[in-house]
Amino acid sequence: PDAFTYSHVITALTKARDKFLDGGDGDAAQRAEELLVRMEESYDETGDPALRPSAVLYNSVLHALASSGDAERAEELFYRMKDRHRRACSAAASDKDKDGDGDNDDIKPDVVTYNCVLDAWAKSGEYGSAERAEE
Repeated sequence: PDAFTYSHVITALTKARDKFLDGGDGDAAQRAEELLVRMEESYDETGDPALRPSAVLYNSVLHALASSGDAERAEELFYRMKDRHRRACSAAASDKDKDGDGDNDDIKPDVVTYNCVLDAWAKSGEYGSAERAEE
């Protein structure tokens, strides 16, 4: 599968309700995140630009995690996204960019990314979530 295929499946999962998955005991947000992890691993192993996750894809999974109220996982994914962007920029700067295009803004966190993480903390209902969102 390529980024297009992963994107469609992840988007479908993020829009799915758990009741439609495994008789209601599934976690669509978790499944979407697991698929994103597989996509990241495939890209890391092959360097194939067709497998490179985009900010839009990260934001879809972050939105699903926010909707499920899982702020911890949303924040972890946010930091992973930031780290991947940083590493991609470092690789491009040292002329080791895997696909040679130098375009690393496609995985750069944007305003939607930050809003998803803030929304996740707002919906988490955890004590201190407002303070955590400020961090």
